[in-house]
Amino acid sequence: VDPRTDDNPNDQWMVLRGDMEANNAYIGYAPVTNKEYAEYDKSFTYPAGYDKYPVVNITIAQATAYCDWLCAQDNVHAYRLPTEEEWVLAAGHMPKDVSMNSDHVERGLTAVDAYVKTTGACGGIDFWGNCWEWTTTPNAAGLYIVKGGAWDSSRDACRTEYSDDARDPQQGYDNVGFRVVRVNR
Repeated sequence: VDPRTDDNPNDQWMVLRGDMEANNAYIGYAPVTNKEYAEYDKSFTYPAGYDKYPVVNITIAQATAYCDWLCAQDNVHAYRLPTEEEWVLAAGHMPKDVSMNSDHVERGLTAVDAYVKTTGACGGIDFWGNCWEWTTTPNAAGLYIVKGGAWDSSRDACRTEYSDDARDPQQGYDNVGFRVVRVNR
């Protein structure tokens, strides 16, 4: 039995159960949105009405800088990108009848809460489809594994177990966003 409890069940952080190495680890309810990223990077712009869409075209360095910015505002918690294992723990097994934005169901990204009825193992949303999510896990070629698939991915590529997609961490991609892990300092 996992002894951890959610210190605030009404916030945007979901307990990352099963990750006993990261005591009291939490993962973001949804991928970081355009609005959230723009609070950090005042020069970042996006189309009107896209506040709740996942931020994409962000490199690993930019995502890490966002996490560092969150750390600077919080003396209690540290923030970072998830490992592939943590992402998998948070998402859990993708239900076979999951409703999501993949396989060109939509003609691009959707708001992170567009498919809110589909939740991951931790209770978070938007794990499968919509946008891939960066992890800090490199593959043998030095590329970083992305998880969850995207709107333009096959449904099969969105499966939690799928680990065949990796990207150059120095590039941003129009279908890759990120989610944040929070731990106690």
